[in-house]
Amino acid sequence: MDNNKKKIPIDIFIISILFAIAGSVSISVISTVNIFNNKFKNVSKYKQISAKIYELDEIVKNKYNGTIDDNKLNDELRLGYMNGIADKNSRYITKDEYIKIKKGQQGQKALFGAELIADGGYIKVKKYYNKSFNETNELEPGDLIININGEDITTENVKEHLTNLWQLEGKAVDITIRRGVNDINKNIVVRCVDILPVESESFDNIGYIKFQSFNNRAANDFEKQLENILKEEDAVIFDVRGVSSGDVECAAKMLQFVLPQGLIVSSVNKDNTSENLFYSSGKKELKKPAVVLADNETAGAAELFVAALKSYNKALFVGAQTTGRGAIQETFELKDGSAVELTTAEFLPPNGISFHEKGLVPDVSVESMPVQDIGEQSTFSQSDLQLLKAIEILKNILENNTTK
Repeated sequence: MDNNKKKIPIDIFIISILFAIAGSVSISVISTVNIFNNKFKNVSKYKQISAKIYELDEIVKNKYNGTIDDNKLNDELRLGYMNGIADKNSRYITKDEYIKIKKGQQGQKALFGAELIADGGYIKVKKYYNKSFNETNELEPGDLIININGEDITTENVKEHLTNLWQLEGKAVDITIRRGVNDINKNIVVRCVDILPVESESFDNIGYIKFQSFNNRAANDFEKQLENILKEEDAVIFDVRGVSSGDVECAAKMLQFVLPQGLIVSSVNKDNTSENLFYSSGKKELKKPAVVLADNETAGAAELFVAALKSYNKALFVGAQTTGRGAIQETFELKDGSAVELTTAEFLPPNGISFHEKGLVPDVSVESMPVQDIGEQSTFSQSDLQLLKAIEILKNILENNTTK
């Protein structure tokens, strides 16, 4: 042993260890206190919310001269909470509404094969998903259903009537339709029919694909119909006008059949970090001229479809500026079967340029009403200026390619 080395007295060594432990404990205590304080703030906030609701509930229970529907009260409380976060893309969904949404995600059914919406104090037939669903001409786009089984539809009961119609499948109902200035009485059977999320036809060496939704069934339908079109036709039109439903993953699956190898979509999360979500292998890259039609009702996943095509210069965008909804919504089912749809991130197309709350600006701007349906009759109307412009552009491209 080297006798020149100094020995540390045992008491000083022990004191040093104690100080080190004390310092560590102090840091741990401070950290714990900070965590507790943050949690306590949240607990305090929730206690304040609960106290306000409890105070209001006591007043209503003791003073209100009427009957309270507890289920409706619970729905309205949750609805109010979601309205309070002031995000127009987030919402509370009742149990009945959520059942219909889940059916729609699977590409299942629609009443009379049409999109029915609450419009003030009426039920409005917004559009037909397919002309063959309306062979009997029971309803037409633009019709207002104003009475069902003798009960007038009002702003107070319109949503209830929409829900009840689903429960009347296969049964005959008496309805009054307001078509223009005329009221028409009909007895019709409530039919719930399969929605075709993607439909197609061809004409003059140009294929046409009309989207109704970006749901779980749509990707497979799109792949098959696009393959058939590309075998026979020299160009293609993608029509996403009026499409506002669907999810990003379904859009990404479809885009793999047209994009080159590379990124399809990324996200910007709550903590401002980014994440690449989906890629294209490029194995089925579209090599033929294309136009994509979109309008001011095109939103969400359908906007991603347009933006991705533009990012890779795979299609010319014809139509009108889109809605501008680039938010990723996650749906969380609650214990009673209702749900909350919450914005958790923003998604970006391949070029990384956000269109959220801005919309996409067309390469060729044409204001026009979208096509309502396609069937045995020609899809194309002289009044559909957007579609006519798409045809004109593609014919010019094909003619120029031929003369080269």
